[in-house]
Amino acid sequence: MVERNYELRKLCADDIFPMVNIISKIGIENMADCFDAKEMADIMNSVDSTLDEADGKESSDNTMADVLTKQIGIKVIMKLVGLLLKNFGKIKRELYQFLAGLSGMTEKEIAALPLGTFTQMIVDVFKKEEFSDFFQVVSGLLK
Repeated sequence: MVERNYELRKLCADDIFPMVNIISKIGIENMADCFDAKEMADIMNSVDSTLDEADGKESSDNTMADVLTKQIGIKVIMKLVGLLLKNFGKIKRELYQFLAGLSGMTEKEIAALPLGTFTQMIVDVFKKEEFSDFFQVVSGLLK
């Protein structure tokens, strides 16, 4: 079990600057690839078919929206975490600073976290509602 010995504050406008530094080092085109429209459409079609087969009469738009949001969210989060880890050598300092600012921990404390806790912290950042809102706006610009 992953130890969550941290608490993340809400994201705010000042957090855009470290996020932009991280994104610029990774490459905006690589971030855009995490939001592949065809892949999202395939997930939507897959979930739609599954819900229809499971219980066509009782599947509501809200249920479908919840399942779609979860499926797409999981896929995007997995891609984003993979992208960060793939580029860790380029963004290590910026990522530690960003996570330290969100958690109230020092960069040294972030660096000393167990691998599972560190990865979970990144996932928790991506799951934050404010982060999702930020990326919905940004991904709209990338279309």
